[in-house]
Amino acid sequence: MTGSIIEKSKKQKYLTFLFVVLSIIAFLIMFFGVWGGQRFFTVPPPRLSFFKKELKINFEILENPLLKELQPFEAISLPKEKGRENPYLPY
Repeated sequence: MTGSIIEKSKKQKYLTFLFVVLSIIAFLIMFFGVWGGQRFFTVPPPRLSFFKKELKINFEILENPLLKELQPFEAISLPKEKGRENPYLPY
């Protein structure tokens, strides 16, 4: 009986030590991999002058004869027949 208690105690100590070591490794991976990346490898913000380009719209495409031949869609009409007043009532 005492042998099994001592073995369980040793096993418990090994499992606790293993849990602590794995927890420290996981914390270090998270610290340096996720949170630490922003501190050590910072990227400078882009300059705003980089985005100041003039926008040119080509309206000549609208003068294409193929576009002038297009017809507008007909208006979508609502159905004349309605369903039941209360569709949740049984038949």
